[in-house]
Amino acid sequence: WRGVFLSLLGMARDDEHRDPSLRVGKKERMRLQQENSLGLPAELVPLLNLLCVTQLDETPQSKALRDKARLDRTAELLVNVLKQTAQAGPCVVLMDDVHNFDSSSRTLAVHVARLVPNMLLVYAMRTQANMQGHQQQLAEIPNMEFMRLGGLSDGVLSKLVSDRL
Repeated sequence: WRGVFLSLLGMARDDEHRDPSLRVGKKERMRLQQENSLGLPAELVPLLNLLCVTQLDETPQSKALRDKARLDRTAELLVNVLKQTAQAGPCVVLMDDVHNFDSSSRTLAVHVARLVPNMLLVYAMRTQANMQGHQQQLAEIPNMEFMRLGGLSDGVLSKLVSDRL
């Protein structure tokens, strides 16, 4: 999710996807706190530190939120960012390897699928035992479709590899 939100907040870097430990610079942090072009509640913008490694100074309101309340409010903030983005025009979010997500990221994926209209979400994941509950939550969402993809045949796989070499 980090790359999605850094991009939406205008803070993505070309090399962000290669090195997730990169930190958002001081200039971008100041812009986010001052300009806040997506209309985020300024007192809660520091909640983005959890996801976007923005290292914004905590406000009294953000400091007061603890544990589940903090996670819930952060998820609400992130869903609102996506809602505003989807209202501006057609939007697609592609998430690969969802089976590797931590539980908070999986929960956010379900919230986004339920609460953000006008957005095409594509979640690619392997079928694994630890994903059964998550897949069931997604299956219960109206308009959710699952497509099972099979593996490539040996001939197609060989051609793909040789074309890339």
